[in-house]
This record gives sequence, structure tokens and C-alpha cells, in this order.
Amino acid sequence: MIQLLFLDIEMSGLNGIEALNILMQEKKIWRIAFVSSHTESIFDTFSIKTIGFIPKPIDEARIDKILNSMMDEFRENIVIEVQVGNSKEYISCEDIVYLKAEGSYTKIYVNVGNETKEYLSSKKLGEFEKMLDNKIFIRTHKSFIVNAEYVSEVKKDILLNKLNANIPVGRKYKKDFDDKLKDYRLMRIRRRL
Repeated sequence: MIQLLFLDIEMSGLNGIEALNILMQEKKIWRIAFVSSHTESIFDTFSIKTIGFIPKPIDEARIDKILNSMMDEFRENIVIEVQVGNSKEYISCEDIVYLKAEGSYTKIYVNVGNETKEYLSSKKLGEFEKMLDNKIFIRTHKSFIVNAEYVSEVKKDILLNKLNANIPVGRKYKKDFDDKLKDYRLMRIRRRL
């Protein structure tokens, strides 16, 4: 697995943005950093895999910051074990889109390429809430926890990237959710710039 891949926007044949779109589905590449003089394209490089943008000429301090950010994210990305039939599977927390309580069980919705895979765990939602980082995984309702990275829009419900799922926000959870989502987005911006 490649932990960190540096890409330029201007490359022969395939440009860096096109490469990013292809690599988004690639599990063997964990994070991507862009190095380019095309600072006008910085917003085109944003993705769940993009850890930063280094303008040319390259500054060694910016590379150090990218490496430190990548290491911080790597340490935060724990893996959870779920029972599937008679075998166990391991899920990277960054791939979890949301969790939903189903009685004494929890359904875990995981991003796999362009699809969402569903797992059923015998653990209760409250157990996952204690296990997962509450700066990233935010309780929105008595029956839902969402990964803040996948939140694309908040209206009456929460809309998630690449999913046709509307997640409710309970009145009791609304303020805490709004505050934590804002803090999460600011933390990601500070870490990646």
C-alpha cells in the first residue's frame, strides 16, 4: 500500500486531477498530496484522499507539515472488526459513512469504491459511539452516527456524499452536531493547508 503519493497537476498524458479521479477508487493509495505551480486549481484537488497542496517552488517546511498531517491521520484511522457469517472482516474507520441502530444491533454502512456495503454488528450503537473518535463520528439522532467526512449538506436532514441517504438530526442532537461538524471542517482545513 502507498501511504502518500505526490502528484503534480501538469503531467504528460494524464493530468493530476484526472489521475486523482481514477485513484479515488484505488484502495492501495491512502493519501495524495499535490505539488504544483497551478495554485488556481487548488479547489479541484480536494477529495477525501487529498491531504494537501504544496505550491511550487517547494518549501521543505510544507512537505514536513504534509508528512506530519498524514501520520496524524494514519494514527487516527483505527480498524474495527465485524463478524460476517463465520468469518471476521476488518473495516477501516475512514471508510465508514454512517452507523444506524437496529434494535440491539448496528448496521454499518461502508464506502467501497462507488458502492456502499452494509454490515450488521451485534454491538449496540452506544458501544460504537464510545469506540469511535467523536470529533469525526458525530451522533445526529438516537439511532444514527455519521462520519463528518461524508457530510455534503445539512438542511432538514443530513445529505451524505455519494449516497442516496437522508440522515435525520434529532432536536436534542442539533446544536452538538452543528458545533462538532464546524470544528471538524476547520480542523481538516488547518491540517491540510
